[in-house]
Order: sequence, then structure tokens, then C-alpha cells
Amino acid sequence: ALGCIIYEMAALKPPFDANNQIELAGCIREGKFARIPDDYSSDLHRVICWMLQLTQDNRPSVEEMLKYIQRVELVKTSVPADSGVMPGTSRQVTPDTIVG
Repeated sequence: ALGCIIYEMAALKPPFDANNQIELAGCIREGKFARIPDDYSSDLHRVICWMLQLTQDNRPSVEEMLKYIQRVELVKTSVPADSGVMPGTSRQVTPDTIVG
């Protein structure tokens, strides 16, 4: 839910949209959504994608998110944005593990 809220705050529209409940459920199950506007950082997009993972076990815990928030500035200087490393964790995020 928090990933949807953050997405909507950035994009000014929900990540999943449909004409009825059945279509909406299908969109959510597919887990595909547009990238947030380019005005926002790739870090924010990566966090939203991390939070909107289809598999619950792949989503961040509160502790992981807090570590990320605390370290994001340090990571920006030491890890390239396109490296695929999820800041604040040991997780490698690849196109196969990230939706969006």
C-alpha cells in the first residue's frame, strides 16, 4: 500500500488503473506500471519498484527501508544508480526481480 501511495504522490495518478474491479485485479496481478516522471530520481523509482514487488518476500521490511533512507546519500556517491544494487541491503536487483 505504501508503494502505491508514494507512486501516486509522484505521478499524480495511481500505479494501477482500470475501468472495473476485475480489470484492476488483473493489472495488479501483472504488476506492471509506468515509470514515475523523470523529474524524480532513479533512486525513488527503484524504491517504488522494490515496494511494489509481486512477491511479498521480495518487498522491503520497515528496517530495510529505514536503512535505505539513512544511507541513500552515502550510496549515491559510491554506487552508480544503474548498478542494480538495492541501497542499504545486500540484494541485487535485476530486471527479473523488479517490476516496473
